[in-house]
Amino acid sequence: MSTTPAVICLDLGGSFVKLGVMDAQQQLTMLDQQTIPADSWQNFTALVSRMIQQHQLHFSTDSPLAISTAGIVAPDSGEMFASNIPAFINAPAVRWASYCNVK
Repeated sequence: MSTTPAVICLDLGGSFVKLGVMDAQQQLTMLDQQTIPADSWQNFTALVSRMIQQHQLHFSTDSPLAISTAGIVAPDSGEMFASNIPAFINAPAVRWASYCNVK
């Protein structure tokens, strides 16, 4: 049995938030897909938090989080820029997981 934790995978697109898990054998399984609430950071983080909580049996407390997103992330500040996702304006990607209660 592997001790490698599953990786929580989030794809933050212009239309959808997709949640998946990559296991120790590097198999990716999509768990959920929801329409992104693109206009509100609070609604966005609440949605991601709910998605992760609903599928928490697939993850461990030390599971890393991999994020792909539309647009770009400034490496120095962590600010996300995506013209089609207004909720990302001034949103710090490097701290966003804490808004979603990801542990």
